[in-house]
Amino acid sequence: MSFAADSILVLLDTTPEGSLAKSSAALLGAASTLGSPVALVLGSHAAANAAAELGATTVLRADAATTVSLGATDALAAAAALVQPDAILVSHSVEGREAAARYAARTRSGLIVDAIGCLATTRVSSRATRRTAVLTTCRRP
Repeated sequence: MSFAADSILVLLDTTPEGSLAKSSAALLGAASTLGSPVALVLGSHAAANAAAELGATTVLRADAATTVSLGATDALAAAAALVQPDAILVSHSVEGREAAARYAARTRSGLIVDAIGCLATTRVSSRATRRTAVLTTCRRP
């Protein structure tokens, strides 16, 4: 399976009933401004189909684990190794924040929290063109 060079991996939350969380549409929309959104759904085939309907160019699905954070971290690490995305977007839910923190610690990656927007920029130099994702954050008082 091959993925677009500008893939953005999006970990989508599911509700206890198994449907996608309300944050899914916003996350996929933000990812589409940066590149090609690739959804990672932990749960049912119905939730994976819903992610495709919301605009994910590719949907990866893993069975929901009994321990959500560890299962999500394992699935996120496997998906990131497969997709090799430019960025990974995760919701601001308790589960999303924990999975992102565990993934960042496991892979020694950077982690930006409290992002409220994103913007793709392109830098052109004499040597190469480089795409950069810029996340805007909310400063707390």
